[in-house]
Amino acid sequence: MYTQPPRIVVRKHYAVLFLLASLIFYFSFLFPASAEHAPSAPVQEVAPFVRVVTLPVNDIAYDKVSKKIFASIPSAAGPSGNSVVEIDPVTGAPGAPVFVGSEPNKLAISDDGQAIYVGIDGAAAVRRVDVASHTATTQFRLGSDPGGGTFWTAGDLAVVPGNPNAVAIARVQPGLSPPGKGVAVYDNGVQRVNTTPNSGGPSYIAFGTNATTLYGSVLFSGSLQKMTVDASGVASNGFGPS
Repeated sequence: MYTQPPRIVVRKHYAVLFLLASLIFYFSFLFPASAEHAPSAPVQEVAPFVRVVTLPVNDIAYDKVSKKIFASIPSAAGPSGNSVVEIDPVTGAPGAPVFVGSEPNKLAISDDGQAIYVGIDGAAAVRRVDVASHTATTQFRLGSDPGGGTFWTAGDLAVVPGNPNAVAIARVQPGLSPPGKGVAVYDNGVQRVNTTPNSGGPSYIAFGTNATTLYGSVLFSGSLQKMTVDASGVASNGFGPS
């Protein structure tokens, strides 16, 4: 019987977010490769519905491997706060929280589903979570302003495609406008030598179709920056998607 997939809603600071990640989950098994050989059956339409999870979160990310949603939970959530929680998009049930540190925020998941990286804003750091064992592992700092000494936090993260041990991070300085302080790549918490200039850098980043091209957006500028990633680090390569 065909059932139309539900949409999942998570309340972020008790505001409703519509999460379409569950669509991917459902269509991955509703149409298996062997379906053409299966006997036909009547199709019964079922009205779509919304599942609501009352949970304060700072960020969410969908893992295409485990087909689960992961959320960073602030300290305001109480006993389950300062953690990363796995949510089943079918039932809406959250799993056991994994404590990661003070005020977890931005999330990024490796394409093989092995690792989650989470920005720990309260510690001006980033921490890795091992998905299989549900344990928090390596934690590392992102640097600070040479003049004022203000520590940088993670404005955005992007795991290097094909490499769960490497993550690109858009570093930002709270209270600065624009806040970008350069993009750096870290291998198991160790920074590669080359970074983009730490003045007016991107606040949001995402890899293109391969592990060598990274795109970034500078807050308030409206421009798209292109960057090249290699073993030595990351370098700015102009603007635009070409």
